[in-house]
Order: sequence, then structure tokens, then C-alpha cells
Amino acid sequence: MRIARRRRPRVPTWAVVIGLLTGLLVVAGCWQAADQMRSAGVAARGGSSDVSTESPVVRVRVVAGERSVQIDTGSGPTQLSAASGNLDRRWVSSRADGVVVVNGRPYRGALRVLAQGNGTVDVINDVSIDDYLRGVVPSEVFASWPDATLRAQAIVARTFALYEFRSRGGRREFDLHADVRSQVYKGVEAERPSTNRAVESTRGMVLAFGPRGKERIFPAYFSSTCGGITQHGADAFGLENPVNGIVPLRARDAQQGCRESPRYTWPEFSVRKDELSRRFRKWGQREKHSIGGISAVRSVALVERNELGRPRVFAVTDSSGRKYQLSAEQMRNATNASRGEGQILYSSFFVPVDAGNSIRFTEGRGWGHGVGMCQYCAAAWGKRGDSEREIVLRSYPGAMLVRAYP
Repeated sequence: MRIARRRRPRVPTWAVVIGLLTGLLVVAGCWQAADQMRSAGVAARGGSSDVSTESPVVRVRVVAGERSVQIDTGSGPTQLSAASGNLDRRWVSSRADGVVVVNGRPYRGALRVLAQGNGTVDVINDVSIDDYLRGVVPSEVFASWPDATLRAQAIVARTFALYEFRSRGGRREFDLHADVRSQVYKGVEAERPSTNRAVESTRGMVLAFGPRGKERIFPAYFSSTCGGITQHGADAFGLENPVNGIVPLRARDAQQGCRESPRYTWPEFSVRKDELSRRFRKWGQREKHSIGGISAVRSVALVERNELGRPRVFAVTDSSGRKYQLSAEQMRNATNASRGEGQILYSSFFVPVDAGNSIRFTEGRGWGHGVGMCQYCAAAWGKRGDSEREIVLRSYPGAMLVRAYP
């Protein structure tokens, strides 16, 4: 859908001068905020007040649970397994392009192969955050989208990655998954000139919440298509800390930008109740939720919406009359659990309807959890001429843009 831009009114000269002075004060404030964030440990692991003059190095698990892997640093491939010796070394490139290859896929930075207790190996990519983002941004959005949209995605992805980097604090062997559990990361083969420029031109730029001097980065979640209304981070993920309070965005604010998405709406489909019962049990047992003990699904009902009308809470009743309450995202995940070749539930934005032996998922809208930036809305805003600053600050109301590292 083409979005018409409004004609801008003529601005008096005196207003222009005041605007320029105000802009200079805002810029100065942002750089002051950046300095304050550094002292608060935003750019450093574990809350340290030290600030690196280089971009942080993140640890990305790019291979998990393989019996063996093949590493090529430029001098020929080496096959490694859990039985191989000296696995704790860092594999660095001897190639001119500085790339290390694992199982045929090239990555920047270094690789570490870690033996697991079950006889498999994981591969961790130690890579500077900006080189990491080169492989993330084109894997998450189309490289042909507007430059402002690509820059917005780079800022949001950097914020999320830095939050994960800092919050892990060395508690496990890696900071980020290479798939949708964190952000999709495909290494060098995904890189494109347009997205590389977006990463370079936004170097160090992140989003933060909080009062002046106490700003904190946060998990800047994003998803493909909001379907017209996003949802609160607390509703989707149980985030209680106000720093993480990603508030919902109403459809009129989003200006229906994601209507161009192929998943803005999707056709209804049905799942048999006995199949849903199996999935709910599987999910509940894995997540230690009481629905893991459900006997047989009798009904599924939408019982609460958020202030803008997006589903917030569902209730599942079993054949014995016992009720299980699920948040919208829990409902989506439980429905998709162990589905095999079954139809995927694209989002939690739907209305369930009882159809006898099955549940129909109707009025479906959106793709993903709907928290934070909607990527298709961001594309529409970029097409109409909005800047990356306008896109990200609209997507995370109350946030500010700061520089976390030089």
C-alpha cells in the first residue's frame, strides 16, 4: 500500500533558528547520555564500568549438537569430533579475507569447538558485534528495503545483542543463538552492501530506557508483522522490570504499515482437539506448566485483550472441567509444539472457535510475537521517508537513542 506524505507547512525563520538551537541541545544531551551509560556499564559485560574503544566481541553458537564438524582456516579442512584433542583452541583464519569456514559456511572472527557430555560438539563464533550484525540484518529483513529501515534494524539488533551479551555475564559458553531464539545469523554468506552500510553508519548506536544518568539498554524485541497492533513486552514474555517495558503500539500509530505483509491476515484453519491435547501436554511438560497434565481439550476461549484489542490471555478447559490459563504467547507456543507437518499458528493474534471435535483458529493477523518493532511497518515508514530515528523511537515509545561504544 502506498502511503501518501503530508505537505509540510512553511516554517518562519525565527522558528527555524530556535529549532536549530534545540537540536544542538538534544544532540549534546544524547552524547551526555552515552557517557552516563558507559559509566553504568551498558557496553561492558557483567556491569563493569570499563569501556572498550572497540566494539564488543559476542559469542554466537553457530553449530549445536553435531557428532563432528569440519573447520577450514585456509590451509585445508580439519574434521573434529568430541574425541579430538585440543578442542579448546581458537581457530583463526590464515586467509586474506579473515574468514573461517565451518561445515561449508564462512564466518568472520574466530571459532571454538566445544565437546559436550553427550559425545557431540558445539561451535562458538567469537566475533565483533558489528561483524555479527553484518550477518544478522540481511537475515532478518530484505536488503532491498529502504536504507532507513535497514539502519533501524541494525540499531534494534545491536541493542538486543548487547543486552544479551551483558546479561549473560559468562553464565554459559555463548551469548546468542544463531536462529530465532535470539536473532537469525548466517555469517558472511548473508552479507549485502546495503546492509553492511547500515551497520557501519549506525556504529555503536543503541536504544535505552530510564531517567537521565540511569539509562539501560533492554531486549529490543522485534517481529515480522504486528497485524495492526503490537503487544506489551510484559504480556508476551512476563517482563516485569520497567526498563524492559516495551509498550503496545496501536494500529493508527502504526498507520497500518504492515498491510503489505503476506501475513497481515491469514486464512483460518482447524486442529483436532485430541491433537491439541497432545501438543499442550508436550509443551506443558517441557515448560513445567500445569497444562502438561491436561486430560483432553474441551474448549479454548479468549478471555482477555490488551487495551488496544490484541489477545492477551486464553483459557483452556479440559474434559474434567479443569481450567488452564495461558498468556497469548504461551498459547501460540503450546499450539505449535510438536506440530510436525501441521499448520503453524503464525501469531497469538486470533480468535478460537469451538467446532465440535476441533478448534478453529479464526481472524488471524500478524506473524511473530508482536512486541517492539514491526519489520513490515518499519519498511512502510522507510518508504514514505521516515528516518531510522523516527522508526525506532516510534517502535519503542519512551526510549532514547544513545551511543554505547565509539
